[in-house]
Amino acid sequence: MSLNGLSSLNASYITNISNKTPENIQVSNPGTQEKKDGNNKLKKAIIGLGIAGAAIALGAGVYYFSKGKNKGVPKISPASKPVPAPAQTPAATPKAASKPVSNPDSLISQAPSSVCASVSNVSKRFDVEKLGNGRIKATKISENAQHTPVELPEYLYHFTSQDSMDKIISSGTLKVSKNEQLKGLYLLDSKNFLSHYGNTNINGQNKDLLTAIFRQANQNNQGGLFLDQRLAVIKIPTEDLLQNGKLRIRTQEDFFSFTSILKDIENKTGKKFSLRGLQKDIKREELEKLVLSNGLMEKSEFDKFMRDMKIKIHHGYSLSGAASRNLENTHSIEYIFNHDIKLSDFPNIEIRKIKGLDYYTEGQVSPDKAKAIFEGTFTPLLQYKTK
Repeated sequence: MSLNGLSSLNASYITNISNKTPENIQVSNPGTQEKKDGNNKLKKAIIGLGIAGAAIALGAGVYYFSKGKNKGVPKISPASKPVPAPAQTPAATPKAASKPVSNPDSLISQAPSSVCASVSNVSKRFDVEKLGNGRIKATKISENAQHTPVELPEYLYHFTSQDSMDKIISSGTLKVSKNEQLKGLYLLDSKNFLSHYGNTNINGQNKDLLTAIFRQANQNNQGGLFLDQRLAVIKIPTEDLLQNGKLRIRTQEDFFSFTSILKDIENKTGKKFSLRGLQKDIKREELEKLVLSNGLMEKSEFDKFMRDMKIKIHHGYSLSGAASRNLENTHSIEYIFNHDIKLSDFPNIEIRKIKGLDYYTEGQVSPDKAKAIFEGTFTPLLQYKTK
């Protein structure tokens, strides 16, 4: 298993910076179509078949007399091929086009968070300009709307154990997490990680989430000493992610804030609710009844609480929504990619093994050692050695 976001962190991995001691923190339906008159459809179909048959016969005759009867009738390209005449073998009915992907620049992603599929080759979705400073400018391509460009880091990173990395190489797939509050593959921006994760404000206290990330990743190594810090970091071009799926953004501050409120409700009522469980209507209704009957919130306050949870936790912010709120410069953020990554479709992925962080002896990962992780030499995917 690989590390995917902090929401899976054991409480003991998060350290209160003020005293360096572990803290116990929990970490459309489409519209119906009107029915058409059956007889009108049949008449139109018969007329269409007759016209199509005449067109084929005429085309074949012209070609026959102009090119010679031994050449045969030329093949008609699929793009211009008419409906065949009844005497010929009918052409296969083309499949209906897929429903267009909803605009990823809207505040809330419309795709259900439960839907995850492997990445496949798709047409270009973004125009991307490299800015030369470790950043890119990405503009959504659309015929029907004009989108505001968003600036993003040129690369995103995923930390995992070396044992998990070996399994990823063996399977050929970097899989999404199915155990988090927001399903997906969790990724970090190096600048935001170094600037904010080591000093994240959680409910009025500064916490070291940077060290917690490495501690949790190391737990997935099998066997050996607990102090044997064998980690790996995966470097993925952000452009490749944009062209092959959707990126959403969530903040650690939001996650811990909602978790804290639910913990307070549990302490007062004895009833426990998880953020993930509250994606279900039945659980939301149960929580509403409990909160209102115990006078813990007013109805309007509870409605806002659930509305904010849907946006900030269950869906996550769109790229434009996060940019408009300047989350990158003010919060500890994580990027969530909505697909498994098939390694053969991402040839530009690079990997680096990490050793010697010494957070067990020093209590935390020093900023210099964390920075060196991203500045070191990465190995192209195809050259990575599992052992």
